[in-house]
Amino acid sequence: MSYMNEVSALIAMFLMALVLRGLGPYVRIRPNLNKYDLMRLSVFMVSALAVSRMFWWDLLRPFLGTVGVMPPADQNIWWELLNTGFNIWAAMAALAALAALHRSLPASEREYYNWLTAPFFPGRLFGRGIAE
Repeated sequence: MSYMNEVSALIAMFLMALVLRGLGPYVRIRPNLNKYDLMRLSVFMVSALAVSRMFWWDLLRPFLGTVGVMPPADQNIWWELLNTGFNIWAAMAALAALAALHRSLPASEREYYNWLTAPFFPGRLFGRGIAE
């Protein structure tokens, strides 16, 4: 059995979790949302939906079928290729969102962060806080 679906789901879920971490502090529900608030909210909600979908259909559901809690999933190569394609697409979307998060950092701080650490700005775990 090939595990390309599960591996691609784990990678995409990790990247989407970083997007959720990066956008979380900026998502606020309040009256008079501007266009940037709505864009952040929509990306946050779509990312949360993608993580939920990948967790259930690509990881938990096949696992529960394997251990006998649920009927085994009807897996064939087309099902696996389709879901792997979705996971790769989700990972590419997450990388684009992480690039946007990185570019939204102040120019003076941008050199201390990369795409994977930008969601943790302005934390002291990454960036200039370690050297200070």
